[in-house]
Amino acid sequence: MRDIITRVCEWNEARYEPIENPILTLRLLTEELDEYFQAQCEANDVDKADALIDIIYVAIGAMWKMGLTTKQIADAIHVVCDSNDSKTATKTASHIKANIDKGAGFIAPEPRLQEILDDRQN
Repeated sequence: MRDIITRVCEWNEARYEPIENPILTLRLLTEELDEYFQAQCEANDVDKADALIDIIYVAIGAMWKMGLTTKQIADAIHVVCDSNDSKTATKTASHIKANIDKGAGFIAPEPRLQEILDDRQN
């Protein structure tokens, strides 16, 4: 995973200053969500996959602009994965949001994410 993160960060570094720009990030995410929705309407799996991957690309670039290193981005992703893994696992119909009740063993990601953010080199 870090290899992909490094590639995305290097792509951003070649084009942008590492300055957070929430308006640009929101605009780019909205554009990619719109492309995903359009591809969904057309049942075009190639364009769906492209749009979803571009959303990941924008998100990683936004974290880089927040001052996170590639390792910190990967660590943050693992923190959220660990948190999601701590939720109660129950099969849910595909049209219903899963894990509305996160369960007694749920571990919130925010404290560990805050530690990562506090270690930024800004």
